[in-house]
Order: sequence, then C-alpha cells, then structure tokens
Amino acid sequence: MKQLLLAIAIVGAVALPALSGSGGISGHVIDAKSGKALAGVPLEIYRMPVQHGDAAVARLHTDKSGFFVDADLPTGRYLVAALADGKAFGCNVDDVFDSAMTRFTLGVGDDKVLCSGPRVSPGLVNADITADLTVIR
Repeated sequence: MKQLLLAIAIVGAVALPALSGSGGISGHVIDAKSGKALAGVPLEIYRMPVQHGDAAVARLHTDKSGFFVDADLPTGRYLVAALADGKAFGCNVDDVFDSAMTRFTLGVGDDKVLCSGPRVSPGLVNADITADLTVIR
C-alpha cells in the first residue's frame, strides 16, 4: 500500500508542472481591408474571462512587419486586443498551451469591432468591454 501511495505521489508531482506550465502567443496584425501588415500597433493581452477592473497581463507593440510575440504566458485562455486611442479596434481570443506557441493573424480596421478566433462565443466576449477597453481599466 505504501508503495502504491508513493507511486501516486511521484506521478502527481511529475504531472502537475504540465498543468501549470507556460507557453506564448505570437502573430501578425494586418489591415482587414487591404491585407497589409500594420507596424507599431499597441496590443494588450488579458487573461479570460475579462472582468471590469482587470489589468492587462502584457502590453506590447507590433514591429515594423506587424509581428508581435509574448513567449512567457501561463497556460490558459487569453484575449489579445489591438488598440487605437485607448479603444479596441480588433481582438482575438485563443488558448495558450504548455510549451507551445499559439499563432494567429489579427485583422483590424473593419467597420465593427469583432473578436475573432477559435475560442470566441457570444457568452465569452462582452462586446461593450472589447469595444472600449477603458471600461476594463
């Protein structure tokens, strides 16, 4: 019995780090109408679900080719919002997995601010919050 408990404890200790690991998010921000890469776009990353008053877990900008990367995020679901004058003009929701890089292209500049991505559902993203991130702050 002691050997069985010891084996369970060892397996649990080895498995737990995988559940609480880290990964990253990277991608490109493009103009949704022209398809051109957008340089210098400010981005904020939020852990889901986003609540009023939540702070961004990361803030960054796209480089000259419209590329961004945050390689050190705990596993979980995140909202990435592209900003202009403190308001979102595009966002994406996706998951970060242990030891993996989640990649996507964020198209911005549509007439409406819509969140895209494989993890978006009407109950998941509050359009009022993503349309005006000053509400979160």
